[in-house]
Amino acid sequence: MRPHVGARTLARYRQGDLPSRRNSRIGAHLAGCARCRALNDDLAGVTTLLASAHPPPIPEHLTARIQAALATEAATQAAEKARPGDKAAAAAPAPAGTGPAGTGPAANGRRPRPTVPGRGRSPRLPRLGSTVALRALAAAAAVVVLAGGVYGLTRLGASSTSSSSAGSAAAPEVPGAGGTAGQPARAPAAAGPALPYRHAGGADTITAVGTGTDYTPGNLSGQVAAQLARHGRNAALAGPDVTSPGPVQGPAAAGGSATFQGVPVPVLAGCVNRIAVGERVLLVDVARYQGAPATVIVTQPAAGGPEQIWVVGTGCSASRSDLLHHATLSTAG
Repeated sequence: MRPHVGARTLARYRQGDLPSRRNSRIGAHLAGCARCRALNDDLAGVTTLLASAHPPPIPEHLTARIQAALATEAATQAAEKARPGDKAAAAAPAPAGTGPAGTGPAANGRRPRPTVPGRGRSPRLPRLGSTVALRALAAAAAVVVLAGGVYGLTRLGASSTSSSSAGSAAAPEVPGAGGTAGQPARAPAAAGPALPYRHAGGADTITAVGTGTDYTPGNLSGQVAAQLARHGRNAALAGPDVTSPGPVQGPAAAGGSATFQGVPVPVLAGCVNRIAVGERVLLVDVARYQGAPATVIVTQPAAGGPEQIWVVGTGCSASRSDLLHHATLSTAG
């Protein structure tokens, strides 16, 4: 009984990468072996699947970065070859014992091949004459390039998010157009509408802001504390840290509704009333949470105690909380 044909051999057989006599033997074996024939059919399915897959295009900015890196490397190599020291060394006669294995000068003026200490001549890379091997190498190279680009973009995004979070969690600065000493100017926050809500059995209002902060669970307490100091109920909103007039868009007449930061003002007011449930509201920041649109509402319990942080999603309204996260100011982050 003839041995079964392995998957690697079948792959080469399908690519026509085997001698004709061996191809004939494998073809005869497949005609009488159901197991090897099934494996051959599976390989055909894999080939069809790979042929139908379309890899995503590499982003243009990543292509530009790769081309810039290659150009820089080429310029560096050209500069090293043009150094005077290298030219003098190339023009000087080779001393005795500099040929291969230290036996004499290199023959025919060729540069001796570098050797690895203790191992003699440096090893050669294997030749890739196989069509299957060459295609596998090309596929692997494409995967490495795509994975590297995705990894680089992910790291770039993570770095930007971390920098933004760290800046938001820092100690509050004195508002000003020029920023604090040694720090760049901070973009002014957007002043929103005055939202009515019920507090202690009566009516009250809180002015919403849009700071653009991307709140994160690990830095939530520091970020909220910083925004409370800048834009909270007890902080002045008339300084240069807030744009004026507020960017409330859309008609306020009957049949329409104004919006702030893309959120309808009536919906935002209903959300604040639902979250506050009679408590005093200190901050309403229509911003982001973990990269997604969200609103951060800070309330002060009537009975005292630490401020409460409520992070709600875009679905928050008078009839739905859409609560994403809740913590107290002293323990959050």
